Amino acid sequence: MKWKKISLGLIFLFILGVVLNFGINSWIKNSLPDFISKRNDTPYKFNYSDVTYSLLQGEMNISDINIAPKSNKKGIYTINVKKIVIHGVKFIRFLLFKDLAADLIEIDQPDIICKQYADSLNHKNDLVKYKLGNSIQIGKFEINKGNLALYDKADGAKKASLRNLNLHLSGVLWDMVDNEKRIPLTYDKVKLDVSDIFYQLDEIHHLQLKKFKFTNGFLETNQILLYPNISEESFKTGNYFQKTLLSIEVPTAKVKNLDWGYDKNGYFYLKTSKIEVDSTHIAIIEKYSNSKPKNITEHIDRIIPFNLSIDTIQILKSKLNFNNHLTSNNVNIEILKIINKVNDKITLERLKLYDNSLIIKQPYETKSAKNNAGKFTYLFDDVLEIKNFIIANSHIQYFNPANNSLLEMGNINYSIHDININTIFTNTKKYIPFSYSNFQLEANHIFYTGFKFYNFKIDKMILSDNKFEAKNLNILPTISPQKFAAQKISKNLYKIHMDHILLPKIKWDLNNNKFSLQASSLIINEMKASIFQNPKVKVKSKNIHFNTYDLDTEIRLDTFLIGKSSIHQYNAANTTLTTSTKDLKLSLYDIKVKDSSDTHTFGFPFSFSKFNITGKNIYHDMGSHTLQMNHLLLTHTSLYANTINILPKKSQLNFMKKKGIDAYTVNLSKITIPKLNWGSLDKQINFIAPKVIVENMQTTIHQYDIPDNVYKPVYKPFFSEKLRKLKFKLDIKEVHFYNSSLTYEEESLTNNIGKIFFTNINAKIKNISGGYDVSHLPDVVIDFKSTFMKSGKLSASWKFNTLNKSDNFTVKGNLYGLPAEKLNPFIKPYLHISANGNIQKVSFNFDGDNTVGNGTFGMNYKNLKITLYKKDGEREKKFLSSLANLALIKNSKDSLKMSKIKKVERSKDKSFFNFLWKLTLSGLKETLLIF
Repeated sequence: MKWKKISLGLIFLFILGVVLNFGINSWIKNSLPDFISKRNDTPYKFNYSDVTYSLLQGEMNISDINIAPKSNKKGIYTINVKKIVIHGVKFIRFLLFKDLAADLIEIDQPDIICKQYADSLNHKNDLVKYKLGNSIQIGKFEINKGNLALYDKADGAKKASLRNLNLHLSGVLWDMVDNEKRIPLTYDKVKLDVSDIFYQLDEIHHLQLKKFKFTNGFLETNQILLYPNISEESFKTGNYFQKTLLSIEVPTAKVKNLDWGYDKNGYFYLKTSKIEVDSTHIAIIEKYSNSKPKNITEHIDRIIPFNLSIDTIQILKSKLNFNNHLTSNNVNIEILKIINKVNDKITLERLKLYDNSLIIKQPYETKSAKNNAGKFTYLFDDVLEIKNFIIANSHIQYFNPANNSLLEMGNINYSIHDININTIFTNTKKYIPFSYSNFQLEANHIFYTGFKFYNFKIDKMILSDNKFEAKNLNILPTISPQKFAAQKISKNLYKIHMDHILLPKIKWDLNNNKFSLQASSLIINEMKASIFQNPKVKVKSKNIHFNTYDLDTEIRLDTFLIGKSSIHQYNAANTTLTTSTKDLKLSLYDIKVKDSSDTHTFGFPFSFSKFNITGKNIYHDMGSHTLQMNHLLLTHTSLYANTINILPKKSQLNFMKKKGIDAYTVNLSKITIPKLNWGSLDKQINFIAPKVIVENMQTTIHQYDIPDNVYKPVYKPFFSEKLRKLKFKLDIKEVHFYNSSLTYEEESLTNNIGKIFFTNINAKIKNISGGYDVSHLPDVVIDFKSTFMKSGKLSASWKFNTLNKSDNFTVKGNLYGLPAEKLNPFIKPYLHISANGNIQKVSFNFDGDNTVGNGTFGMNYKNLKITLYKKDGEREKKFLSSLANLALIKNSKDSLKMSKIKKVERSKDKSFFNFLWKLTLSGLKETLLIF
């Protein structure tokens, strides 16, 4: 009986529930439209096909929903929903207060279409708070398998779309709008899962995401694609605002603590603590410089058109291709504290590239590139500030258009700070939009092949805003000296090694297109330089041209130092050594180098005020002679040199003999110029000195007297003419010779060598002056004292004036106590006589010019006897010798036998000493012989 009652009760309750559920469903179907009609104050109308309610489950199901604008002027969304399920509906509240309260609202398979004007997408319009929200209290909100499409209301073009939208919100408040995020509600937690996202960034770029997951600030995406919707050629030649064409592939990306919305000024913002990207591929194409922009003058192509704040971006193991000119298969980037303010600037705390390998390819120079040479182009219009930019442990290789490697740098560590890039200008002048505070670059194994005839190598380099240092720097020619000489393009070919080069204190400045560099010193240690010179090439210009850009460039150095170095100069055609020095030490002061400046010092394409040069074991090829010097010290105020040797080349003796070239042999112990004035070094060079001291100079002059029919005579000017034609100012007040010697030898094809020599020379030369830029000069006076032929005491004076174009001169002097036989080496080869006896005094006074000479010659002698010889110089002419001795006055009785020298013509292919020789011989003839 008991079970029967229970069964009847259950049946009653079931029937009651069915009836009640039916009644509630009937009431809801009738009441819901009224609820929507009275409470829906939104600009959208809400239609559905059916609504059901399950009393047992507490669920309300609404199917085939359509949400559309009430009018064309209001509302931007059209939504079709297959089903809406409201879980945990509070029916009593809905019955009594007409409020929809529930635990969860679930929207299934909505298709959302949004039509909005494109200009309104980037700005916030405050959302209106509707009364409908006050009537809904549902804590959780879900969308399952939704689709969304966004269209431009103006032209109907699709701007964005997504599929499989799954959204879960908790802590939802329907009576509060979130203006920052443009949604008509607020929430505590969110979970979002979307696939196949499409967004048109601008008129030429699309963004596509395969998978998108977002949970409470953590975002994870898969297969991000940013790609162009036009071809590369269309972009380069078309009329587009954008300056770059982008293509980016990102397999995965993770974003932490993501937040977004609109600020109080109505601009969209995005914030995140960290973005992690792996294995990204980035390709960037630059627009042709001659493409025409659209006819809008005020358009600015900002890098980021919204507010952005990111703590960290990390890109690992990625690929980069910029315009097919900059590529890398391994890019690792870390960016800290990225902040962008709309219409203001982008700031980065740190941008770090590490463990990268970059390949740079130089593009072919097109016609448009040539027309725009020297002009700067900008890839964007914005202000970018980077506090710290770092490249760590990276490698760079640079190729020319022919795909030949030009530059390679390894183990690069670079940092630059406080970068400011501003490419927004109101004028059209060429301008470098870049500034910074300081930088430092370290690199190893630098190899550059971009010079025409050279490779450039550095083992290690450090360059900063205040220092440059390099170790094992090499400049290596890529062409042989012989091939270089044959091309006749350049004057010099260099091969240089420097162990160490240092600029310890540098100041760089780049302001208003003016580049300047100042340094306290440039120090080069242990340089070994080989210079191959092409004597057939003349230097056309000594000016320095730094670049083709509109830059005013200037370099200043306080001191330039070279230490412990050596230089060898060769003839490029035959690689014979022409000049060399060892243990070279060079100091230059106050150096100034300016682009295209005509200011030179000593022929160098820069200026300096002071210098100091020391060298040892110096060698110089003078053509037919060589110069060797043990030590040289040359400054802007003095000169000192010792152990100087000038020697005729043995290989050139036959050539010199045939051409009548004098052979000089000079051995000089020391030369000193204690006070030397070069004048203004950056203008016309002078050589002014009050005194020159020459000590222990042993000189031999060997004159070849060759008949004119044997060789073509070569004119030899006098010293006065040489001085007159100097191209610089020369003014030496005095030259002193101490303890020196001079030997003059003359050799002919028919006679033996005639020789005279002077020892113990002490001489003084006054007023050695050049003829450059002067109208009046004092006479050059040479006072000469010596021992003649190891016996006689000679004193003489020689005068001439540099400005006298006839080269007039006078030479006068006296010789005492000379044994007559000492003259035999002098007179026998040419006069075919020999003498014995004692010459007590010889007095001479020669006058002449560049054409003829004459004068007087006198002798005081005792017991003088002469012997005449036949032309062979060996067989004696006894009869003539007897007649000659009879004609001689055997004893002058302490009086000079004076003779007047007839006019002697100068051989203009011979030196002044040959002319003096001929005048002396003429005087001896007149004095010794009656006939």
